[in-house]
Amino acid sequence: MAVLAGVLALHYLAGVIATGGNLAWPADWLGTISSYTAADFHDNGWQASSLPALGLRLELLTGLPWLALAGYLVGGAIVLYCLPALRRMPPLESVALACALGLVVSPHAWVYDATLLLPGIAVFARNASMRGWPWQDRWLIAAAFVIGLTWAFGGFVGITLVPLLVVAAPFVLLREEWRQS
Repeated sequence: MAVLAGVLALHYLAGVIATGGNLAWPADWLGTISSYTAADFHDNGWQASSLPALGLRLELLTGLPWLALAGYLVGGAIVLYCLPALRRMPPLESVALACALGLVVSPHAWVYDATLLLPGIAVFARNASMRGWPWQDRWLIAAAFVIGLTWAFGGFVGITLVPLLVVAAPFVLLREEWRQS
Protein backbone atom coordinates (compact mmCIF):
# COMPACT_ATOMS: atom_id res chain seq x y z
CA MET A 1 0.00 0.00 0.00
CA ALA A 2 2.89 2.33 0.76
CA VAL A 3 4.33 1.62 -2.69
CA LEU A 4 1.00 2.55 -4.30
CA ALA A 5 0.85 5.78 -2.29
CA GLY A 6 4.41 6.59 -3.33
CA VAL A 7 3.69 5.96 -7.01
CA LEU A 8 0.57 8.13 -6.85
CA ALA A 9 2.47 10.93 -5.11
CA LEU A 10 5.27 10.75 -7.67
CA HIS A 11 2.74 10.81 -10.52
CA TYR A 12 0.99 13.82 -9.00
CA LEU A 13 4.26 15.71 -8.55
CA ALA A 14 5.32 14.90 -12.11
CA GLY A 15 1.98 16.30 -13.27
CA VAL A 16 2.51 19.49 -11.28
CA ILE A 17 5.92 19.94 -12.91
CA ALA A 18 4.56 19.11 -16.39
CA THR A 19 1.74 21.67 -16.04
CA GLY A 20 4.00 24.48 -14.89
CA GLY A 21 3.03 24.29 -11.22
CA ASN A 22 -0.72 23.77 -11.57
CA LEU A 23 -1.68 22.00 -8.34
CA ALA A 24 -5.21 21.37 -9.66
CA TRP A 25 -4.05 19.54 -12.79
CA PRO A 26 -6.07 16.37 -12.02
CA ALA A 27 -9.32 18.38 -12.06
CA ASP A 28 -8.32 20.06 -15.33
CA TRP A 29 -7.41 16.69 -16.82
CA LEU A 30 -10.76 15.17 -15.82
CA GLY A 31 -12.56 18.21 -17.23
CA THR A 32 -10.78 17.82 -20.55
CA ILE A 33 -11.57 14.11 -20.74
CA SER A 34 -15.21 14.59 -19.82
CA SER A 35 -15.62 17.25 -22.50
CA TYR A 36 -15.11 14.75 -25.31
CA THR A 37 -15.97 11.37 -23.78
CA ALA A 38 -19.64 11.38 -24.80
CA ALA A 39 -18.83 12.33 -28.39
CA ASP A 40 -16.03 9.75 -28.54
CA PHE A 41 -18.26 6.97 -27.24
CA HIS A 42 -21.08 8.06 -29.55
CA ASP A 43 -18.90 7.79 -32.66
CA ASN A 44 -16.44 5.06 -31.67
CA GLY A 45 -18.24 3.21 -28.89
CA TRP A 46 -19.03 0.25 -31.12
CA GLN A 47 -15.37 -0.64 -30.57
CA ALA A 48 -15.77 -0.85 -26.77
CA SER A 49 -14.30 -4.10 -25.51
CA SER A 50 -14.05 -3.72 -21.73
CA LEU A 51 -16.97 -3.95 -19.34
CA PRO A 52 -16.85 -0.29 -18.21
CA ALA A 53 -16.49 0.97 -21.79
CA LEU A 54 -19.30 -1.30 -22.96
CA GLY A 55 -21.42 -0.13 -20.04
CA LEU A 56 -20.84 3.52 -20.94
CA ARG A 57 -21.68 2.82 -24.59
CA LEU A 58 -24.94 1.13 -23.58
CA GLU A 59 -25.64 3.93 -21.14
CA LEU A 60 -25.36 6.49 -23.93
CA LEU A 61 -27.47 4.43 -26.34
CA THR A 62 -30.27 3.46 -23.96
CA GLY A 63 -30.31 6.39 -21.56
CA LEU A 64 -30.22 3.96 -18.64
CA PRO A 65 -27.97 5.29 -15.88
CA TRP A 66 -25.31 3.40 -13.95
CA LEU A 67 -24.40 0.90 -16.68
CA ALA A 68 -20.78 2.08 -16.73
CA LEU A 69 -20.67 1.69 -12.96
CA ALA A 70 -22.15 -1.79 -13.34
CA GLY A 71 -19.33 -2.55 -15.81
CA TYR A 72 -16.76 -1.51 -13.22
CA LEU A 73 -18.45 -3.58 -10.51
CA VAL A 74 -18.70 -6.73 -12.61
CA GLY A 75 -15.16 -6.25 -13.92
CA GLY A 76 -13.90 -5.69 -10.38
CA ALA A 77 -15.66 -8.86 -9.24
CA ILE A 78 -13.94 -10.82 -12.02
CA VAL A 79 -10.57 -9.41 -10.96
CA LEU A 80 -11.20 -10.28 -7.30
CA TYR A 81 -12.27 -13.78 -8.31
CA CYS A 82 -9.04 -14.26 -10.27
CA LEU A 83 -6.62 -12.81 -7.71
CA PRO A 84 -5.92 -16.06 -5.83
CA ALA A 85 -5.07 -17.86 -9.08
CA LEU A 86 -3.00 -14.90 -10.25
CA ARG A 87 -0.82 -15.21 -7.15
CA ARG A 88 -0.16 -18.94 -7.47
CA MET A 89 0.34 -19.15 -11.25
CA PRO A 90 3.80 -19.30 -12.79
CA PRO A 91 5.07 -15.93 -14.12
CA LEU A 92 4.17 -16.44 -17.80
CA GLU A 93 0.61 -17.49 -17.01
CA SER A 94 0.15 -14.76 -14.43
CA VAL A 95 1.29 -12.09 -16.90
CA ALA A 96 -1.20 -13.43 -19.47
CA LEU A 97 -3.99 -13.37 -16.88
CA ALA A 98 -3.01 -9.89 -15.67
CA CYS A 99 -3.19 -8.57 -19.25
CA ALA A 100 -6.62 -10.13 -19.70
CA LEU A 101 -7.86 -8.72 -16.40
CA GLY A 102 -6.55 -5.26 -17.27
CA LEU A 103 -8.70 -5.33 -20.37
CA VAL A 104 -11.79 -6.40 -18.45
CA VAL A 105 -11.68 -3.32 -16.18
CA SER A 106 -10.12 -0.71 -18.47
CA PRO A 107 -12.23 2.45 -18.71
CA HIS A 108 -11.37 2.97 -22.38
CA ALA A 109 -10.49 -0.28 -24.11
CA TRP A 110 -11.29 -0.47 -27.81
CA VAL A 111 -10.98 -3.57 -29.97
CA TYR A 112 -7.35 -2.88 -30.87
CA ASP A 113 -6.48 -3.08 -27.17
CA ALA A 114 -7.55 -6.72 -27.29
CA THR A 115 -4.05 -7.46 -28.58
CA LEU A 116 -3.27 -7.67 -24.87
CA LEU A 117 -4.94 -11.08 -25.08
CA LEU A 118 -2.07 -12.41 -27.21
CA PRO A 119 -0.06 -13.67 -24.20
CA GLY A 120 -3.16 -15.55 -23.05
CA ILE A 121 -3.68 -17.02 -26.51
CA ALA A 122 -0.04 -18.13 -26.52
CA VAL A 123 -0.41 -19.81 -23.11
CA PHE A 124 -3.62 -21.48 -24.25
CA ALA A 125 -2.03 -22.68 -27.51
CA ARG A 126 1.06 -24.00 -25.72
CA ASN A 127 -1.08 -25.97 -23.26
CA ALA A 128 -3.39 -27.23 -26.02
CA SER A 129 -0.37 -28.37 -28.01
CA MET A 130 0.95 -30.29 -25.00
CA ARG A 131 -2.47 -31.99 -24.77
CA GLY A 132 -2.41 -32.88 -28.49
CA TRP A 133 -4.93 -30.20 -29.49
CA PRO A 134 -8.17 -31.88 -28.37
CA TRP A 135 -11.28 -30.88 -30.33
CA GLN A 136 -12.49 -28.56 -27.53
CA ASP A 137 -9.29 -26.54 -27.73
CA ARG A 138 -9.38 -26.39 -31.54
CA TRP A 139 -13.02 -25.25 -31.40
CA LEU A 140 -12.25 -22.59 -28.79
CA ILE A 141 -9.30 -21.10 -30.69
CA ALA A 142 -11.28 -21.11 -33.95
CA ALA A 143 -14.21 -19.38 -32.24
CA ALA A 144 -11.85 -16.74 -30.85
CA PHE A 145 -10.49 -15.98 -34.30
CA VAL A 146 -13.98 -15.81 -35.84
CA ILE A 147 -15.11 -13.45 -33.09
CA GLY A 148 -12.01 -11.33 -33.72
CA LEU A 149 -13.01 -11.06 -37.36
CA THR A 150 -16.30 -9.41 -36.38
CA TRP A 151 -14.34 -6.25 -35.71
CA ALA A 152 -14.04 -5.64 -39.45
CA PHE A 153 -17.84 -5.44 -39.75
CA GLY A 154 -18.41 -3.53 -36.51
CA GLY A 155 -18.22 -0.11 -38.11
CA PHE A 156 -21.03 -1.08 -40.46
CA VAL A 157 -23.34 -2.84 -38.02
CA GLY A 158 -22.46 -0.82 -34.90
CA ILE A 159 -21.27 -3.69 -32.70
CA THR A 160 -18.46 -6.19 -32.42
CA LEU A 161 -18.26 -9.45 -30.51
CA VAL A 162 -14.75 -8.79 -29.19
CA PRO A 163 -16.08 -8.03 -25.66
CA LEU A 164 -17.03 -11.71 -25.48
CA LEU A 165 -13.36 -12.61 -25.88
CA VAL A 166 -12.28 -10.02 -23.32
CA VAL A 167 -14.70 -11.33 -20.69
CA ALA A 168 -14.09 -15.00 -21.49
CA ALA A 169 -10.27 -14.83 -21.56
CA PRO A 170 -9.69 -14.72 -17.78
CA PHE A 171 -11.96 -17.73 -17.28
CA VAL A 172 -10.27 -19.69 -20.06
CA LEU A 173 -6.90 -18.94 -18.47
CA LEU A 174 -8.25 -20.02 -15.07
CA ARG A 175 -9.43 -23.24 -16.66
CA GLU A 176 -5.91 -23.75 -17.97
CA GLU A 177 -4.55 -23.18 -14.47
CA TRP A 178 -7.04 -25.65 -12.98
CA ARG A 179 -6.01 -28.24 -15.56
CA GLN A 180 -2.36 -27.84 -14.58
CA SER A 181 -3.03 -28.40 -10.87
